[in-house]
Order: sequence, then C-alpha cells, then structure tokens
Amino acid sequence: MRKSGFQLYLRTALAFTLLAVALPSFGVDGSKGAAGPPKPDLVCSISVSKNADGSETIGNVGTLSYSNPKAKFYVHVAAMNQGKANAVDISVTGALWHGTNDLAGAFTKKDSSVPPGSSVDIHAIEFKFGDRGDHFKVTAQVDKANTVDESNESNNACELEFDTKRGGAQKK
Repeated sequence: MRKSGFQLYLRTALAFTLLAVALPSFGVDGSKGAAGPPKPDLVCSISVSKNADGSETIGNVGTLSYSNPKAKFYVHVAAMNQGKANAVDISVTGALWHGTNDLAGAFTKKDSSVPPGSSVDIHAIEFKFGDRGDHFKVTAQVDKANTVDESNESNNACELEFDTKRGGAQKK
C-alpha cells in the first residue's frame, strides 16, 4: 500500500513533536545535547578599610582619611561562588598599584574550597598610609590560571581605585 506524501508528512511531523516533548524529560535538550554537570562560578570583589577586620570599607573612588602616617590600610578580596557546584583549590592573585602603574605590592593566596552560595574573604595585603595622601588601584583575579572549570569564566577579575588623605573626613 502506497502512502501519500501528505500522510508521510504528518507521520514525520508527529515523530518530531514526540521527540521534542520526550527528550527534555530525559534531561536532554535536542538543540544542545545532554546537560552537563553543575559548575561553580567564581566572582571577586575588593574592599579597602583602615581597620584590619575589614569594617568601615570605602567604595570605588572613595577616600580613606588618616592622621598617623605609620598607620595601615587593609585590602580584602572576596571570592564568591555563585554557581551550583563546589569550587576546589582556588587561588586569588592581585596587586596594589601606587598611582595607576607603579607596583606597590602583589599577592597570591590559596583556599581549599568555596561551596555554592558561599564566599571566602582573603586578607590580601596591608600597606602604610605614608606622609602624604595619594591615589591607589587594587586589581585582583580569582582562578587566574583557569584551573576551576566554571560556568562563566569572564567574571573573575575585579578592581578598585581609591585615594588616601591625611586629615579630613573619610569619603565612602
């Protein structure tokens, strides 16, 4: 018995419709293939404070005021895992720049793991204020060597610029 072209078209359309409905229930997206395992997603942020505990931070382009030139300011870098899997053996690298291109200090810190939805705060570097106020920039990168397989590799870098001022009020 010979089938008409229209009957063959209907059967083919029905078969594709059934596949489109059935594949997602097996965890497969027909256009993308099998879904992979969940991955971590590391994001960094920087805070600067004149307190070692990291309290009273300033934001980007803020000003830290001080009276004692031998006092220090403290740089903390937070590595947050906003993904759906544990991030293991992470490292954070960065630098403190005096002005925007004169290296004042560098750091590399390692941590064993960051669970999903958690963050680890790393005391990265501390630096003396000095006799006069100045401009600084901090740059940092989480997982610079790309050893952690992440869902988004493009959000691992961060930076913060700030000024120091001897005397006067602190500007957040």
